[in-house]
Amino acid sequence: VYQYLAKIAEDTISHFGNMRITSGYREGDPYYHGRRQAIDIAFPASMNGSAENTKVANWVFEKYPKEVAYVITNGRVRDRVGLSGTGNSGQWVTWADNDHYDHVHINGALGEGEVRK
Repeated sequence: VYQYLAKIAEDTISHFGNMRITSGYREGDPYYHGRRQAIDIAFPASMNGSAENTKVANWVFEKYPKEVAYVITNGRVRDRVGLSGTGNSGQWVTWADNDHYDHVHINGALGEGEVRK
């Protein structure tokens, strides 16, 4: 993934603890993981669906307004620029796939030309 996303993930893990990176670049993925523009972090499986996921997602969304386009967790998405396909309200809305209960998806807002690799 782009360096700025790895830094955001590491900063978030350091802040909240008990989390780890679970996914980054996925070769062949037609969406943002395949473009190196998304990273997933998670608590242990015993916390799947936890309100802590939303707490983490909100923290990331607020702390990195220029770098983070949207976050997904617990079946909902919060998007500030419209990249998720759910609008750009910045509010929590239902994620159509109703998934991401076992992690927090962080989607970058910066493109390849805007960051150093």
